[in-house]
Amino acid sequence: MNTMFSYNEYKNIIGLIKQTIPIKDFADVTDKTKKYCVIRHDIEFSLDRAYKLAKIEQQLGISSTYTVQLRNNTYNALSDKNIVIIHEIKQLGHEIGLHICPGMFKSQNEVIDEILLEADTFKKYYGFKIDRFAFHRPNLRPELLSWYLQVPGLINCNGEKYFHYYKHNKPQQLDVTYLSDSNHEWKFGHPIQIDFSKVNKLQLNTHPFSWTETGFENYGNFLSLIKERNNEMLGDMQTENKAFPKELLL
Repeated sequence: MNTMFSYNEYKNIIGLIKQTIPIKDFADVTDKTKKYCVIRHDIEFSLDRAYKLAKIEQQLGISSTYTVQLRNNTYNALSDKNIVIIHEIKQLGHEIGLHICPGMFKSQNEVIDEILLEADTFKKYYGFKIDRFAFHRPNLRPELLSWYLQVPGLINCNGEKYFHYYKHNKPQQLDVTYLSDSNHEWKFGHPIQIDFSKVNKLQLNTHPFSWTETGFENYGNFLSLIKERNNEMLGDMQTENKAFPKELLL
């Protein structure tokens, strides 16, 4: 199925889920919760696209979790502009979490220390405390999932209540169904094709950079994203330096 990742498609997905599964926040899910959908958005490449998706979700009457990377090569989460964007996403009724890049940290204790350090850094710059995190590209470090890591005072969105880790063959029955648009494709099944009446527990994980008004296939999406970010960079250069040649603006 060729999916174009348009905002209308996203609205349709949410509409289908809401027909049979209550959408809840991670913090509201307990061991006794028998039916729920938690929604998470890992912010990669574009905070602007995350903000647009957050406004659409508010219009749909739902709230979700947006995880931000403090150590990202393509955006600065601690810039004044991006701090404002994250605050605006939170003011729309959404929760903010950390999207953790474990990097060189090997042991569980090292990873936990990094998460707590980033949580403290986030609070220092943003002025509010976050209570959740999710891992970036855990497929490269599957032990991060199998650990079901518990960090004091923080919800692990990849924790056992919200995610079912399996090492080899897919179990016949998953404790939690996981749907993700990672790398601009639905690797675990397209939501439009899922019979949600047969699903009790669901985590929907999307990446806002994939979603636009009209929708694109992978090549077209990255091309449009590069143009957006290039224009953003040129605008920032002009703002920061009065000697910036205006003829370079596209």
